Amino acid sequence: MGYQRLPVFALIALAALLLLPSKSVRGIPQDEPQEASTKQKLQNALAIVRNVELRENDPERVIRAIHQLGQLHDPAAIDDLVDLLTFRNWAPWEKDPNKAVDISMPRSRGMIYPAVNALKEIGTSSVPAMIKVIAGHDPSSLETLNAMEVLISLSHGNRKKYAEDLKEQAAKATSAEASERLRVASEALEKSKR
Repeated sequence: MGYQRLPVFALIALAALLLLPSKSVRGIPQDEPQEASTKQKLQNALAIVRNVELRENDPERVIRAIHQLGQLHDPAAIDDLVDLLTFRNWAPWEKDPNKAVDISMPRSRGMIYPAVNALKEIGTSSVPAMIKVIAGHDPSSLETLNAMEVLISLSHGNRKKYAEDLKEQAAKATSAEASERLRVASEALEKSKR
């Protein structure tokens, strides 16, 4: 049977199959086509953010994967995003001092550290992980500042309850240091005007 006997729609389908991009190059998943399942998108984005080599050599791809994890709203990504709380999206003028500084659009903490926005998008499932970050880091550390940004955003409209939850966690903390960090975070959350 020759190709000339196939219906036109069959030839188009065959051509489309032959032209589909491969899913990976040298074992590194590529950005997913739209028809991929949500589970497959999650797995591919996680593979990208877990790849230390990509963080060094292709940070833009890692940033796209972080954004995708936030858009998927899957709590399975929280631990990986916590590991990336300090992964920075450098502005063009920060990478190359010869480029002009663009002051037309201020950069928020979530734009600079994309995992912050992704954790906000995932929502309240992120709260226990943020509490753990705060308990484990100095109040002035970048990790704590970014975790507080997530909590401030998620607690909007219910700030008092979130501050009380932090106080409860402070009372349950296994060390005096963690208890103090959570107490300080609770006070900062209560005082936040955002």
